[in-house]
Parts: sequence; structure tokens; C-alpha cells
Amino acid sequence: MLLHSEGGAPLIEAVQSDPAHGVPGRVIPMALHHTASTGIDVWLAALSYGAAGVTVLMTGAEAPQYAGAIARQMEVAQTVLEGLGYAGPHFQFLQVATPEELGLALQHAPRGQAPAEMATFNLAQTSATRSTTRSTICTATRRRRSRRWRCPPARLSVRSP
Repeated sequence: MLLHSEGGAPLIEAVQSDPAHGVPGRVIPMALHHTASTGIDVWLAALSYGAAGVTVLMTGAEAPQYAGAIARQMEVAQTVLEGLGYAGPHFQFLQVATPEELGLALQHAPRGQAPAEMATFNLAQTSATRSTTRSTICTATRRRRSRRWRCPPARLSVRSP
């Protein structure tokens, strides 16, 4: 996914019109009002929906503080993904001025990999866990409703071996 502001559109159009290189088929350009409006939440959501990588294009028209903030957020996001077991680079920050630079950078757009083993969440189902979970939910619900409201009785199904 290639995120760009309105100023990046002419560069992308110039790269798309180049028959020798062009924009790779795996790169989907997406226009934003401003590249500073995107961040780690959008990038991680894109990856969770199946994107292999996210590239943010800045043309130099943006303030340098935005570029620094985006670059730092990308480092944090990459660290999070590495900690979760995702191999390879997933993020690319580009500051280019010519279509040739953009075309070359897009040929090397990030292609991160998913972990070899999916994560699982196995919670122990003991009576203590059910009791604690029920009381937590009941307490949270009671705070939202009137004080006279009572928690419903627990409905547990116990299976015989």
C-alpha cells in the first residue's frame, strides 16, 4: 500500500505512465489529504487486512517535523511486528522529488512475511476463572446501571467426562 498526499499524485502518475518501470502491481496507491494524518493505527490495520507492506510518500512539501514523526512511528511499528514474529521489513518511508526516484523505490517496496505459526489464545477454564470473569463483568455492568440492579445467576454448563 502506498499512502501519499495530494502533492504525491503527479509523481505517481508520472511513474504509472513509464512503460519501462511503472508502479508494481502489488503496490496500491491511496491518496490522503495529508500524509501526517496517517499513523501506526492505519498501518497496522492495513497489515491486518492483508497488506504485505506500507509505504508513506512525502514530497518535501510537508514540514520536516512530520517526516520525523512518521519515521519514528514506523520504527515503533516495525519493532512491534518483529516482537510478534513477523519477519522482514513492513514499512517504508519515502522522500523523493522525481518520478525516477519513486519508481526505483517502489521496485523495492516492503514485503513482510507472516509468522510460520499462528498465535493461539488458550485460557484455562477453571471454576475460579469463570467466577472471577463473571464478577468483573457483573461489577462493570452494575456501574453502568442503577445500584438496585443485581447480577443474573451464573449459567454454567458442566459436561461429564
